Amino acid sequence: MKELFIVRHGKSDWNHPEIKDIDRPLKVRGVVDAERMGAYIKSNYTLPGICYTSPACRATHTALIFMRCMNIETSRLQILNSIYLASFNDLKELVKMFPEKVDSAMLVGHNPGITDLANSYIHNRIQNIPTSGFVHLVFESGTWKGTSYKVLSDFTFHFPKEFYA
Repeated sequence: MKELFIVRHGKSDWNHPEIKDIDRPLKVRGVVDAERMGAYIKSNYTLPGICYTSPACRATHTALIFMRCMNIETSRLQILNSIYLASFNDLKELVKMFPEKVDSAMLVGHNPGITDLANSYIHNRIQNIPTSGFVHLVFESGTWKGTSYKVLSDFTFHFPKEFYA
């Protein structure tokens, strides 16, 4: 079995047009939502053994918040330039190269690639993974190379607004 968390970065702050896209930070709400979702994963799922993130400030910050909330050491975080603005095909190829010794992994990135990646594995299309939202996929495969929609045994989709009263 392999488990994959596909996470969209938290809500970013657009109030600084002079900042390059890659350097755009999270809004306060992005931090709060990431904390809420990281805590939810910790309480309800097998924790990822490794996390891959885009080098964009908002994605890296989101990944670090999720990991802190799940009590996962930051040494398990890998920042990969190839995730920034990657297509779902590029992301899918990256998943196939995850280390086989790891059975659960997290990938933090950007739309449209993140939503398209999730949709490439599932039968029920997701219109959009909102900021700090995630899709959890379980594959009946012993290898990352073998992950595909054909061996998907379960998936869940969660996003912050589900948890607001």
